[in-house]
Amino acid sequence: DERLAKDPAGVNDVLIDFFERASLPAVCQNVAVLLPTSPLLSAQDIIGAYSIFEEGEFNVVMTVAETDSNAHRSVVVRDGSVVPLFPEHLPVRATDLEKTYKTNAAITLMRLEHFLKAKTNFSFPMGAYMMPRERAIDVDTELDFQIAKFLLEQTEEHDA
Repeated sequence: DERLAKDPAGVNDVLIDFFERASLPAVCQNVAVLLPTSPLLSAQDIIGAYSIFEEGEFNVVMTVAETDSNAHRSVVVRDGSVVPLFPEHLPVRATDLEKTYKTNAAITLMRLEHFLKAKTNFSFPMGAYMMPRERAIDVDTELDFQIAKFLLEQTEEHDA
């Protein structure tokens, strides 16, 4: 549908539209989303994520990667002022805090029936497949593209 070809439409909107229009056989129980914005995704990642999905009791499994800086020390800026999201953690050394991760959605595996009811891929409890940071690049900006290009070139040189 034309409305799905522009913002703010997202992957979930396209999936919902597709499955509502498609007459798929009852054997279609799961859906896998592999985003093209994750060019460093490997077959190993797909197999690993699927293994967690298949063995776990999760309706959704999504790829995650450790954050570059600990999210417990995150702030927002409101009217020019720094406002900590977790004030109690701001003075604590990042190395003393629990590691934090971010979703990169390179791979999202979902039980189709649950997804169509929830209408979101963020459904808990959610299983996590931890991707190494060097493969978890999510290309959303020119800088992300340059980093991914550099990492791909390094991989090609290493494999040659």
